[in-house]
Amino acid sequence: MKSWSVPQVDGNAWRFRGLTEKQFNILAGPQTVPTFLFLVVVPPNPRNYTRADAQRLQIHYAAYWVSFEDQPKFPDPSGDRHVPVTVPQENLLTVDSLTALCEGRFASQDGARVRFVRTP
Repeated sequence: MKSWSVPQVDGNAWRFRGLTEKQFNILAGPQTVPTFLFLVVVPPNPRNYTRADAQRLQIHYAAYWVSFEDQPKFPDPSGDRHVPVTVPQENLLTVDSLTALCEGRFASQDGARVRFVRTP
């Protein structure tokens, strides 16, 4: 999970430059247990991240997810070099999408691309 207070948009996706090659390699390629990058877009001022009262905890702004299981790993990863990654804005983290991720099935919001479906 990464937080980001200065988001950059490229078309319909976030263009995130906060992963090192070593971090990317942890998430990339086929995994026994699927791994995801969760990107949380937050306000620039940390005091505005959340609002809480006795009824709820409200988080500002939103979180998005992406899988890199179909991406190759860097052969000689560096902990210093950063790699830009694309996180589709359609991959908004919601109750339904989080449930689907935990159950081993997920797809883009528009259903155009199924990336992974685990069978029982």
